[in-house]
Amino acid sequence: AAIDPADVLDLLEVGMPVEDSDDAVFYTMPWALAKVAPLAADPAVALRRIHDTASGLVESATAGSTLQLSAFQATISAATDSGELRSWLSGRVLPDGIEVDLDLRWRVLVKLAILGETDREELRAALDAEPTARSRVEHSRAMASLPDAEAKAWAWQRFTGAVDVPNYELEAAGLGMWRYGQEHLTEEYVDRYVADLPDTVEKRSGWLLADAAFAFFPTTSVREETLAKAKALIDLEGLDRSMRRVVVDMTDELERRLAIRREYPPS
Repeated sequence: AAIDPADVLDLLEVGMPVEDSDDAVFYTMPWALAKVAPLAADPAVALRRIHDTASGLVESATAGSTLQLSAFQATISAATDSGELRSWLSGRVLPDGIEVDLDLRWRVLVKLAILGETDREELRAALDAEPTARSRVEHSRAMASLPDAEAKAWAWQRFTGAVDVPNYELEAAGLGMWRYGQEHLTEEYVDRYVADLPDTVEKRSGWLLADAAFAFFPTTSVREETLAKAKALIDLEGLDRSMRRVVVDMTDELERRLAIRREYPPS
């Protein structure tokens, strides 16, 4: 909590317009979206600032460049206007140099899912239209991101092993499940994570144990009670060592997020 998220956003707005490295955009913008905006005093305003910054870079970058593409990916991820997202998905309104390929199509669909502006039928149709391995992973991410109880239960069946899926689909379901703004749907899964994680050794093995522990950790539950439960899980006798290592790291991350919340509380 050494710096206010608002100050980070100020730096982002100044730095991104003159950034000439696509790698810098590719890594910095997702970090800002995942770890800065949710902890800002007003997350909605923070998201809009990131969107506008990324959108400006899309317009100023060389058409068709990897820098422009990285900026457009960030613009999609920060978007909150379903009409804007739909215009990109259909290809009606696109910046010069941008073409909607499989990656961008699913990026838009995942964002529409987070916003509750798509449904299972549309996601299934998109998967059936291009049934690639990448599509299956992103379909899993989108399905778990939908803002309803059914979506969270769908994801949890994959965590517990009730439904067996390939590793990348499993990870996508976990990362899609925990979305800021959907805490009312996921809060019950904090206790279930603590209760169900140790038993996942009966359903998977090796590095998949750690991957699932990471992907399904309750990152959006930034609460003292969640921190206490995570610390108790670390101390649980017999917990698989690879899972314990992940829980230690994620608990440290949660503790840092809590420190930011305490120092710079939401408005």
